[in-house]
Amino acid sequence: MPRTTMMSWLTEDVAAFRARLDANEAMFRAQLEVVRERKLREMEAEIERKLDAAEKEIARRARAVEDKLAAFEDEIARLRQLERLRQTAAVERGERPQ
Repeated sequence: MPRTTMMSWLTEDVAAFRARLDANEAMFRAQLEVVRERKLREMEAEIERKLDAAEKEIARRARAVEDKLAAFEDEIARLRQLERLRQTAAVERGERPQ
């Protein structure tokens, strides 16, 4: 095989190899982008789920605190009523209320 024919064949072979390599690289980059986008959507969905769960937990805890506060307010009102009754009873007994 003459040298020029061999060089020509090698040049064509290298060019074909580079073309296949470029095509494979483009395909792999596209696949990588698809995988990256899918993973990003999965991560966003997971963040949304966690955020929703955290918001529900905050709301649950806020309701619990509100319930405790209402119970304390009821207890304060009950104690004030008892104090008024104690003072009324003391007046009725002729004692001086404290």
